[in-house]
Amino acid sequence: MEALKRCLEQLPRRPGTPHGHIIQWLIERLEET
Repeated sequence: MEALKRCLEQLPRRPGTPHGHIIQWLIERLEET
């Protein structure tokens, strides 16, 4: 899971884009488990 989280964090995120929002949500879900 940590590897997946690191991978997500490396993806380019532009503030205000749905893509970035989804990635941020995924990271938060991963941290809960």
